[in-house]
Amino acid sequence: MSDLDAVPAATYDFLTDKRDDPWEAAAADRARCPVAHHPTLGVFQVTGYEQLETVLKDWETYSSVGTVNNKMEEILAFVDPPRHTRQRRLFSAALGARSVAAARPFIQARADELIDAFAGRNEIELVEEFANPLVLAVICHLIGAPTEDIPRYREWTKAGERLSYDPQREDIETIRSFRVYSRELVADRRSNPRPDDLVSSMIETVWENEDGTVEQLTEAEICNILEFLLVAANSTTTDAIGNLVWALESHPDQRDLFLADIDGHITGAVEEVLRFDGPIHALQRTVTTDTELGGVTIPAGATMMNVYGAAGHDPAAYDDPDEFRIDRDWDKAPHHFGFGWATHYCLGSHLARQEISVAVSTLYRRLSGLRVVDGFRPTQVPAPFLRGWERIPMTFDAVDAAD
Repeated sequence: MSDLDAVPAATYDFLTDKRDDPWEAAAADRARCPVAHHPTLGVFQVTGYEQLETVLKDWETYSSVGTVNNKMEEILAFVDPPRHTRQRRLFSAALGARSVAAARPFIQARADELIDAFAGRNEIELVEEFANPLVLAVICHLIGAPTEDIPRYREWTKAGERLSYDPQREDIETIRSFRVYSRELVADRRSNPRPDDLVSSMIETVWENEDGTVEQLTEAEICNILEFLLVAANSTTTDAIGNLVWALESHPDQRDLFLADIDGHITGAVEEVLRFDGPIHALQRTVTTDTELGGVTIPAGATMMNVYGAAGHDPAAYDDPDEFRIDRDWDKAPHHFGFGWATHYCLGSHLARQEISVAVSTLYRRLSGLRVVDGFRPTQVPAPFLRGWERIPMTFDAVDAAD
C-alpha cells in the first residue's frame, strides 16, 4: 500500500470536467478534506480557504517555478524570490500608479464608443462585441500598440489559452509570431521611446540597490511580460466582466438592487464576483520539501492544484458563500483570492477593477432594459484554469448613440 492510499481522494476534476456550476462538487471534496489527492490528475487539490491562504503565503514551501511549460515560466507569476522580487519592483515602477489612474478616462471613452456602435440595434453579444474589445483596447493603449492590432491580439490570446490545455502546432506558430511582434515593438521603443508608454517605461526603468548596483528588465523579460499580459490582463478581465453581468442577470434580486444605485453598488459587485465566480479558477504550485497541510502529509515534488474558486465558496470563511450578494460587507469579510494573494498578488488589480467597474456600470446605465436573451444558458470557456463564459447574447431597448 502506498502512502497516498491513506490520503483522502478528491472527486472533483476541474481539468477534464469543466462544469458551468462546480461549487457543489467542490464543496463535497472540501467537506471530506480541504486538501485531497486526486488519483487521476496526480495532484493535491486544495479547496479550503485557510489552506489556500497558507499555500499562497509560503512561496518557499510551495514554489511557483516550473508550473507552466513555456517561456512565461521565466517571469512574474511563475518565478520565486529573489528573481520575482526584482521583476515585480521593476514592472511595478514601470506601470506606475499614475498610468493606471490616467487610464480611466480612456476606459470610459472606449466603453462609450463601443456602445455607440451597437446602441441602435437592440442586441449585442457581450463577450466578443464589448468586453474583449474594451480590454484589448486598454492593453494596446498602455503599451502604445496601434488599435488596428486589436484583432491580432485576440488571435494571439486564443492561441495562448489553447496552449494551456490542447496545444496544436498552429497555436505554437501563432505565439511565435507574437514573440516576433514583441521583439520588434521593444526594438522600436528603444529607438523611439514614448512618454507614458508601458514598453518604453519597462525599457527605461532602473532600480538602484543599496550597494550602488542597478537593475533593469532584460529584453527577454519584457517580451515575456508582454506575452503574459495576453492572459493575465486580457482573458481574466474579459471573463470578469462577463461573469459579473451573468451573475447579475441570473440573480434578479441583486440585479434590481444594483440598478437602484449603480454607483453605490458597483464596487461591492466587483469584489463579490471576484469571490463568487472569479476568472482564475485554479493555479498550480510545486512542493519543495515534505510538508503537511490540512492534516495531509505531502511529499516534496508534489503538485498542488489550488482551486481558487472553491476557496471563495468556503463556509468557514464566508457567510452564505454560495449566494451572490453585492452588498456583502467587504470591510468585515475576509479577503478573496480573485487577484491571488501575498507574494504574487496581481500588480494589475487596480487597473482590472477600473475596467470591470466602468464596463458594467456603463452598460447598465446606458442600455435601458439590458437583459440576457430569453432561455439562453452560457457555457464555460474551455481553458481549464479560467472561469468565464464563451458568449452572452443580450438584448435591450434600442437608443440613439448620443443617449
